[in-house]
Amino acid sequence: TRIFIRSFRFVSYADLSRNKIENLDNTMFSLAFRLKFLNLNRNKIRSIENRALVNMKVLEHLDLSNNFIKKLNDTILS
Repeated sequence: TRIFIRSFRFVSYADLSRNKIENLDNTMFSLAFRLKFLNLNRNKIRSIENRALVNMKVLEHLDLSNNFIKKLNDTILS
């Protein structure tokens, strides 16, 4: 499943749980500057690219539970 939230510049809450998302690349959320809450639980996420969430400066809650992530790099947010 391919999600492009970058078109939602004014979104502050996104529940993308149970969507069969497999990967978070560094363009999916590139313009999600105002996102405070992001729920990605119960997907099929295996990988998150470096700097994938870097533009989310006001993010307060990120739920990645119940996915297939084995390793998180410390550069996904910076």
